[in-house]
Amino acid sequence: MPTVTTTVTSAAASGATTTVTTTEASPDGHSITGNAAIIEGIIGEWIAGTLVANKARHFAPSCTVDWGSTLNFKNTKAFGTYTFDTIGDWIELLSTDWEFGAGMDWDYANVRGGAIGEFTWDATHRKSGLKVAPIRDIIRYKMADGMVTSITLHLSDPAAVEAATISPAVSAGLATEGFMLTEPEVPKEDLKGQCALVTGGSRGIGKYSAIYLAVNCGMKVAIAARSTDAMKEVVAEIEAKGGEAMYVTLDTSQEEQFAPAFAAIEAKFGPVKYCFANAGVANNFKGEPHTWVKKDMDYVWDINLKGTMMTFTNCHKHFAQHGGGVFVMNASSGASMPAVAMEQFAGGALYCGSKAALNDMVKALGAYYFKDNIRVYSVCPFGYATYMLDHIAADISDGALKADDVSAVNPFFPGKSGPPADIAPLIEAFFDGDTLYPHGGCVEMDHYVSFSSQLKWNRMGHIIDQSKGQALFEANLKPEECRDTRGRPLSEEELAKLPGLGGVSKFELN
Repeated sequence: MPTVTTTVTSAAASGATTTVTTTEASPDGHSITGNAAIIEGIIGEWIAGTLVANKARHFAPSCTVDWGSTLNFKNTKAFGTYTFDTIGDWIELLSTDWEFGAGMDWDYANVRGGAIGEFTWDATHRKSGLKVAPIRDIIRYKMADGMVTSITLHLSDPAAVEAATISPAVSAGLATEGFMLTEPEVPKEDLKGQCALVTGGSRGIGKYSAIYLAVNCGMKVAIAARSTDAMKEVVAEIEAKGGEAMYVTLDTSQEEQFAPAFAAIEAKFGPVKYCFANAGVANNFKGEPHTWVKKDMDYVWDINLKGTMMTFTNCHKHFAQHGGGVFVMNASSGASMPAVAMEQFAGGALYCGSKAALNDMVKALGAYYFKDNIRVYSVCPFGYATYMLDHIAADISDGALKADDVSAVNPFFPGKSGPPADIAPLIEAFFDGDTLYPHGGCVEMDHYVSFSSQLKWNRMGHIIDQSKGQALFEANLKPEECRDTRGRPLSEEELAKLPGLGGVSKFELN
């Protein structure tokens, strides 16, 4: 069977304009003749970019093209059914989807009623950037009186062709059971000069997020908390590093304090367009739930739940007047705590319940307000080296445990508290929109590694038997589900640095 080797050096409507074609003699010494020779000429015109202009010379008016119409590929456009009138569309879509390379080998043969063209794929999908592996496929041409009456594509490995059309980002999204985006859902926003509010910004995760947003992102950051002296120190640190910041004294459990706080922020920095609602408290981890009184409940829920919601309602006034905004809540990995953990500190239900409610609110607010250009997210930290975690550890154990002891819950770095500054890049990604986490999404964080809370909810269940090797906080994550702070997959080198990935360790507080 003769072999035609085509060399393409530049793109045109067909995907190529400059061609060097060499025809080798078949083993029996015969040249291409008959219908096969006609098809060779048609392919040459396609490569040269002249086929559409000359289609009446080659195709019968009733010609049909079945270019993989049953394949239903989602990420490439050319596969479908065409007629004589739409041959130009077919050729254009081929060029739009594929960049054809220099190694397309063609063999032609005469068959009853027409000819066959056998070719080797040498093409790169333009959107995914992936190349089809060397595959030999066939195109069947039916002919009458030297004119093509139908074209049918036969793929030997359609899965391999489809795989080449799926970008790495899409593949990464599919790997998370659909809980991740395949590409950011909004254009990336420029945060420089924009006003951000960080509640609970006097220490811990709030403090380091405020510093990062002001210094690294160039935002004008308003810090809100009850600890005025501590906030003054944070503002001074930001200003010493060249950032802009201010503070407002705000107890988020007190509704009447919001209006003057927001008025002060707007007067100095303009409307609040971004908010990290980080303020929160923890209490009664040692106590048994049946001993709680209303005062205990009010202390935690008034700030963690009601205070966060009041922060949103006041931010919404600014968002609505100025074209939208982004609201991020600080929930907790404890928001989806399995029952076996609560056997050891049932008092955590007060705190964890308030954070679980935040995650439910995020899903509801995210779904409803996206139409108004308002995006809502939550971050669910595991164990980080903060005053709150020290307080929880001491509360559980009457002072015997430290933050690292409680951080045995961390899935990737068990027994090691994360630096609170590691949360800040996630907040930036939520704010600027360059994230593969969808609006209304809840994101778990251990150090600088993130994953979708939905995976944890779906896989951990309610009852876990640690004696059978079921890990308390190990969500059976696949490596491709471990993400950076923007939701992108981690490299093999980065995954190798996670001591807890794939491990199982029993969690006990003694």
